[in-house]
Amino acid sequence: MNSEPDGDRESGRTVDPTPNPDPVLERLRAFCLSLPDTAEKETWEHPTFRVNDKIFCTYSYSAGYESDPADEPGGDPRRPTIGFKLEKEHQALLVNSDPRALVAAYVGRHGWVSFNASHADKWDDGAWMEIQELILESFDLIAPKRTLKKLAAWEADRKPLTP
Repeated sequence: MNSEPDGDRESGRTVDPTPNPDPVLERLRAFCLSLPDTAEKETWEHPTFRVNDKIFCTYSYSAGYESDPADEPGGDPRRPTIGFKLEKEHQALLVNSDPRALVAAYVGRHGWVSFNASHADKWDDGAWMEIQELILESFDLIAPKRTLKKLAAWEADRKPLTP
C-alpha cells in the first residue's frame, strides 16, 4: 500500500493511519480487496469497500448492540461492525436467527445488515468463511455485470480462506 496520508490515488485504496492496525479490519480488507475491481475509500470516517464506486461492505463502530457478557466491565461500549447488503429475504432470516446481526440504520430497508464483529479476532475459520459468503452476496448484488464475469475466474482461483 501507498504510505501517502490520503491514500493511493490510482487504486483508490486508503492507508490505515492507526499505529496498531485492527486485525479484524486487516483480514476484512485483505478479503474485500482480493475481489475484482474493488477499492477502499474512507467515508463517514470509516473504511468502505467498493466496486464500481458503489459500497458493498463497510467496517465501523456502532453503539447499537446490547451489552455482551464477554465484555470487560468499563470497556468501550462501541462495537465493531461489518456492514453488507443482502437480498431482503436473506436479511430477515439472518437478523432473526443470529443475534450478531441487526437491520442497519438508515439503509436497512434496502437489505443492509450491521454484523457485530466484537469478537471477530477470536472467530474460527468457519465463522470467517460465513462472513466472506455474506460479503460475496453483497458484492454480487452491487457489482456490474462485467465485474461479475471476472468474479468467476476469481472464484476458480480462490483459496479456502484469506490470511
